Amino acid sequence: MNETKALRMFDAVTAVPDEVIEEARQIPLGLPSGGEQRQKISPVWKWAAGIAAALALIAAGIVFIPRFAVPVGADAEMIAVPEYPEKRVIGLAKKTPEGAKSFLTASVPVFLGGAEGENRVYSPANLYMALSMLAELTDGESREQILSLLGADTVEEQRENANALWLAAYREKTSEQGACLLANSVWLNEDVSFKTASLDVLAKDYYASSCRGTMGSPKMDEALRAWVNEQTGGVLKDAVDGITTDPRTVLELFSTVYFRGIWANRFKEENTEPGVFHAPDGDETVPFLRKQGEPGAYYWGEKFSAVSKSFSNGYEMLFVLPDEGLAPDDLLADAEWIDFMSGDRYEWEKNKVLRVNLSVPKFDVSSDVDLSEGLKSLGVTDVFESNEADFSPLTDEGGVFVSNAAHAARVMIDEDGCTAASYVEISAAGGMLPPDEVVDFTVDRPFLFLIVKRELPLYIGVICQP
Repeated sequence: MNETKALRMFDAVTAVPDEVIEEARQIPLGLPSGGEQRQKISPVWKWAAGIAAALALIAAGIVFIPRFAVPVGADAEMIAVPEYPEKRVIGLAKKTPEGAKSFLTASVPVFLGGAEGENRVYSPANLYMALSMLAELTDGESREQILSLLGADTVEEQRENANALWLAAYREKTSEQGACLLANSVWLNEDVSFKTASLDVLAKDYYASSCRGTMGSPKMDEALRAWVNEQTGGVLKDAVDGITTDPRTVLELFSTVYFRGIWANRFKEENTEPGVFHAPDGDETVPFLRKQGEPGAYYWGEKFSAVSKSFSNGYEMLFVLPDEGLAPDDLLADAEWIDFMSGDRYEWEKNKVLRVNLSVPKFDVSSDVDLSEGLKSLGVTDVFESNEADFSPLTDEGGVFVSNAAHAARVMIDEDGCTAASYVEISAAGGMLPPDEVVDFTVDRPFLFLIVKRELPLYIGVICQP
């Protein structure tokens, strides 16, 4: 048996949780024999049959995707509600589209590089999905720039790619195997007229809920934040609390990813012990998770080495270590590492199945990123300019442009597994026609000024003589 086949078999077997195997041992399996008579099977065969059944379920991957809609209050109404597929088969999805690989190659150095020793977290899948939705709501050069970054020639091609990603990534929540939940939503200003055809496409192919309401109202903001917190399991609550709208907001587009993975073979708490981590600013003593002699995949390249640890839901975590003298930033633009990161690891020739003595620090890292400048550097520029952006598939009102693009993410690992969550927020402003009433407001006598956001004013002043 070659190493590639051995690696595939190892991944399949280690994806079976310990609890499933233990339960399989207890199942009173038998074969029909003479009417209601049942022939006993030895414990060894019960155990083997249990593993076979578990592997069959994992291979079939039949899951039921729950329906969830945007929670709305008195200030909002539903426009489009996604119709989720009743069930699907995981493991049969197409390989990652070539366009998605080019997006990964281009975007990772931009959104992970240059932080000078700071922790960084970025979800390419999250941004890929959000930009795919934005492409559906734009046209002309605005759309072409987005599609070029995503590596697609047409919006129909990108729609198919994004839908395949959603279906391939989604894992329904179970008690032991964790979850990978993707969710999308669009929030619209009730004072702006919208075309429902584009919203119907988002509901059908991106499983995105759409609603409209009073932008800038406390109830609308509360409903929006409640939706994001619900989809991300409350993991990003601090970042979500800062999300607000105002009456000039035309559109809020959100895409979220929530991941919970249970290690197929957990770390034992009694093996967790302090260790020295050589940080850029000096050595630190932190708790290390330790696992001795676990069979696992080991990869290497000219500038790095890596090991894989499996989760019960079919996902895995790769720990990639730059060679001595190199920093993570040295890998971000390295051609070989990019091939490893974006390619099929089963086809990576520099690999072995070994027994790995893994020692990795427990961590809880998060980051908030303003995506605007990064996207502009990647060629997506027109959507940020009110006189260039084309949102005609969404609305006939002019002047709509992207006023904010933000990404928040957090990843934590411990003895049991990994929890991660992220969201991408794309806000559009402008586009509202001025009201008919006009007021003349000439500040030509003593006046007051306030610098405020929502809560306690930051500054209040009196100007008697400018």
